[in-house]
Amino acid sequence: MKNLMPYKKFENYSQGFPQIGDYVICQEEDLGDGNAASKEVQKFINNSIGKIIEVSDEPKLIYPYNVQYQNIPENIEDAFYSGSSSRKYSRKEIIFFSQNKKDCEIYLQMKKYNL
Repeated sequence: MKNLMPYKKFENYSQGFPQIGDYVICQEEDLGDGNAASKEVQKFINNSIGKIIEVSDEPKLIYPYNVQYQNIPENIEDAFYSGSSSRKYSRKEIIFFSQNKKDCEIYLQMKKYNL
């Protein structure tokens, strides 16, 4: 735990808009459908670091951020776009972003320990 940065450093960290190449942590909402696969996808997304590979400038698009993930478990691969291992998200669903992957790793550790 001594590697964890003080929470203060992250208070305003995710203000603004993420850009292509930024690392992100997204919050996948529970669909409430009781589907085990949906819960597995939610668990993976909420605890993984993705990377923005595309940002649409279409103003009416609800999900402009295309986020790519690595090391996706086989049982949930179908929940991602074929061939790209990515999913689309809105700005509201991106709970943390940084140009540095290490910052996202620290954020996930802090989240894990409720800091």
